[in-house]
Amino acid sequence: MEFTVFGNLNYRTLNPGQCHLSNDLQQPDTHKITKTSLDLFLPRKLEVKELSPANNLQGTEGFPNKVEGCSVKTRATFVQDNSILVIFVHGGGWRRGHTRNWQHFLSRFDTNLLVSLYSKYCNHYQNVGESFARSGYACAVVTYPLVAPPIRVVFVETVTSFLMSWMLFLIPLSMFYQLLSLLFYLTGVKSVLLHEMCTWNFQVCSSLLISQTFTKFLISTNCANYLTSSTSDGRHKPLLPKLLSSFMLASIIGVILYLIIFVCTIPQLSLVVSIDLICTQILITGLQIWNWSNGTDTAKTVTDQVKSVASAIRWLQDLAESNPGYYDHRRIALCGHSAGGTIVSLLGLEPRYLTSVGVDRSHIKGVISISGVCDVSSMDRSPSTRFFYLLPVFGEDSNEWKRMSPVHKVNKNSKWKSKFLLVSSSWEPIIRSDADEFEKRLLSAEFDCMRLKLTSKNHYSILNAFTTGTKLTVLEIACNKFIRELS
Repeated sequence: MEFTVFGNLNYRTLNPGQCHLSNDLQQPDTHKITKTSLDLFLPRKLEVKELSPANNLQGTEGFPNKVEGCSVKTRATFVQDNSILVIFVHGGGWRRGHTRNWQHFLSRFDTNLLVSLYSKYCNHYQNVGESFARSGYACAVVTYPLVAPPIRVVFVETVTSFLMSWMLFLIPLSMFYQLLSLLFYLTGVKSVLLHEMCTWNFQVCSSLLISQTFTKFLISTNCANYLTSSTSDGRHKPLLPKLLSSFMLASIIGVILYLIIFVCTIPQLSLVVSIDLICTQILITGLQIWNWSNGTDTAKTVTDQVKSVASAIRWLQDLAESNPGYYDHRRIALCGHSAGGTIVSLLGLEPRYLTSVGVDRSHIKGVISISGVCDVSSMDRSPSTRFFYLLPVFGEDSNEWKRMSPVHKVNKNSKWKSKFLLVSSSWEPIIRSDADEFEKRLLSAEFDCMRLKLTSKNHYSILNAFTTGTKLTVLEIACNKFIRELS
């Protein structure tokens, strides 16, 4: 089944009553990152109509083709059957992520070329919306404001992102130099320059310079996501406008320096690269610290994130009322991955988030948690998750950990009990064990709960089970079956 996506709809500022779901809807700028936006995927079906004779096709819509003397035109129309609405909430440890995840790693929030390339290749998280839409369900992929990390975490992650970006260039460049050396050796060509190019020092320096130049060029051309920050009313204010020209100038200088390195000695090259590296990283780190400290695309706590997603649900319901027939706003299935799984589980268990924005809790028919964090305190078991996620997001108060853990929010006396589907993989033992405990508590409280355990998947590759092919994966089959059974 075909689909149409309406991208980057800001549920904070856009009036749903003025949005008309049609082919001529004015599309916002999908390249500009806003942390209060969503992408809406609507399924479409192809209408095939036979016309005869062929000359009657003049001026008609669609794409005509000749078939045995007759003419056939096809036109994609929206599926209007009031199907259930699936709302997907992305993961990212409450501190990263976007509806188009690759854009987050080329923005003022983070600059990691390797992760951005991988996310672009996997099409995260657009592949989830496309998968549900191809199965005939309207799907909204929602983003939310991120929790600002402390400066020490920003510094460590900036260094990590730099190293990963550098490795993206170092490995293929080293292979190229070695192949070039082998080619010259086989042909009998001897060169002093070639000998220097095959040294490890030269390869490290040249790959560093290329990586930094490429990064600065991306920042210069992607300035809308680096030099602006959303205000509370949804508009954008300029951020360090002179930085754009500085990065552009640095990119040009970097290209010139790279051309010069072929006539430089190794000590000169190392000095040039060191200066360029220090200046670039100071600019990027300073830019990210400024954004996290002053940006309004941030949330103070996870509670603010849950409230933001709840407001997105209300916005989608209002949109359905002004555009009836595309999906049933009274039948909603929540789906989330990792941190998003935590958010949707809290929405399915605690009515206060939904009632505060005027959403009837009974409209949430089901919750799908994919590798969701069911018990926040479990992140205290690992030094890395404690440093990068637990303390920066939830603080040191163990009572706060318990308050934001879905496993501790199961209430047997709840008036409305949403159905749950818990998904985990074999390569995430802590999350799997927490999901087992969560399942036990749900069943003991008389919740309807299904469980799916996948093999050969880890916490990140599990999302790749959402495909755009004709053959459904085990995860897609389980999700579709779960959604079909919702009342």
